[in-house]
Amino acid sequence: MNIEFQISKPVLEWIADKQAKDIITLAQEFVADEKKIEKFLNGLVTKSQAKDLAKLAKIPFGFLFLDKPPEMVRPTLPDFRNTLKAEPLSNNFYEVLEDINNKIDWYKDFLREEDILDKLDFVGRFDYNKSRPEDVAKDIAMSIGFDIRTKLNNLGNKDNYLSELVSSFESIGILVFQSGIVKNNTKKPLSVKEFRGFAITDIYAPAVFINNKDEKSAQLFTLLHEVAHLWIGQEGISDWDGKNHTEKFCNQVAAYFFMPDDMFITEWQKKAKVDDNKFNIIYEISKFFKISALATTIKAVHLNLIPSFYINEVRKQIDEQLLKNKNKNSGGNPYASFPLRNSKRLTKIILTQALNQHILLTDAAKLLNLKPTTVMELYSKMQDQF
Repeated sequence: MNIEFQISKPVLEWIADKQAKDIITLAQEFVADEKKIEKFLNGLVTKSQAKDLAKLAKIPFGFLFLDKPPEMVRPTLPDFRNTLKAEPLSNNFYEVLEDINNKIDWYKDFLREEDILDKLDFVGRFDYNKSRPEDVAKDIAMSIGFDIRTKLNNLGNKDNYLSELVSSFESIGILVFQSGIVKNNTKKPLSVKEFRGFAITDIYAPAVFINNKDEKSAQLFTLLHEVAHLWIGQEGISDWDGKNHTEKFCNQVAAYFFMPDDMFITEWQKKAKVDDNKFNIIYEISKFFKISALATTIKAVHLNLIPSFYINEVRKQIDEQLLKNKNKNSGGNPYASFPLRNSKRLTKIILTQALNQHILLTDAAKLLNLKPTTVMELYSKMQDQF
């Protein structure tokens, strides 16, 4: 006789939510017979299913039989956002952070098994209380062989610019994740108003996450802002609003990397001779450096070229534009998005490990938040990149 266990509906829904799925999708993954799905939805499961549910939720077996979901300790990072205005961190953020932490743990195990688990000396290389932002920016640029003065005219559009920088940073050991949703669930979008990105300063597997719901040029700035966090050894959640010393410092590092002071002033003076409208100058400079208007404005204020009230004015204009674009959906190729969401570097390693049968295909799928069949299709589409 097959023993059945009763799990409460709230606990079952909580497990589904943790996987960024609805409860019906979860049921379909556990029950092959459509006639028995209703039983699963009502919490009646076999012993084998119960064990798998506990493993999936990463909870002790006995926790399955609570009346309501257990209080779990959430992963945390220092919050460098402007706490007076910042939206509270949502469940979506914590799910993303947990997912990234799991990937970092797997990646470090892989490095250890391959005997290449080496400390990366750029993590925490500078003490931001004793260093100048321009020195950190120059060190970052030198570490990836990047010179804005010779590269700017050959970088192409903002997408190419971001892609090139991401590849450069991943080549020195930084995992870069770019996503606007939780895992691969389009029903769980991330909010730019909540956070633009975060950095994790693991000395073996440092990582940055970019909320790609943001405008592309803003993502560029976020990338360097988060990389600056790695260089000063200060992990945390950012929106580069610049209200505390750490955020201001990282903003200045990113601003100098993209817009060195002398280049910026020269371009500003050129534009000012043609048009004295400060907003027009800001947007022209923004196009020239391929960086967001807000980052350009903050830089101009820092160099005393315009008063600080311009920051709020430009921010309002950007918010209005984001609101207009909110419901636009460009679609696109999902197979191009999967490696960005999971770090191209990490995706290639996971796919290679799976195809060489060093890890199970199901484990690879779980790490990449994909179905096993999709993992195989992704590998075939990425073969030329290996």
